[in-house]
Amino acid sequence: MKTIIIYSTKHGFTKTVAEQLSKMVDDSVELFDTNEVTYDIISDAEKIIFGCPVYSGKLRREMVDLINKYKTDLIEKTIGMYVCSVNEFKTSNYLEQSLSKGIINHLSSVVYAGYGVDFDHMKLFEKVAIRTIIKKGDMDTGIKVEALKKLVKKLK
Repeated sequence: MKTIIIYSTKHGFTKTVAEQLSKMVDDSVELFDTNEVTYDIISDAEKIIFGCPVYSGKLRREMVDLINKYKTDLIEKTIGMYVCSVNEFKTSNYLEQSLSKGIINHLSSVVYAGYGVDFDHMKLFEKVAIRTIIKKGDMDTGIKVEALKKLVKKLK
């Protein structure tokens, strides 16, 4: 059975999660950035896991566009998603603001995968925004491994 993980990343954290997640999946797994995905890649996969970060309260545009482009094909697949953001409790809001109900209802599992902050690769505006969102001392960054295990289990 072929599983693919499609991720969108700006600073690399969502890709790091994809790499760790790929080690947890029993099937043959391939990783793709959204800009590498073609119809053939989607059609050859049996299971698809999407990894998407949140910026400005929305799922990253590249991922939303890709999902919308292939939504007819995705309904025939087993699909799941992990979301990377600073606010775990708004995960369902991010989905509702960005994806169609049909896709949301078809997702076998959606998990909050944590977040990472790499200030060295951020522009000044991003640094200020992140520091405003994250209270000083409230930097529980990192990958939520248990959540990823749940995602893998649900997709079996």
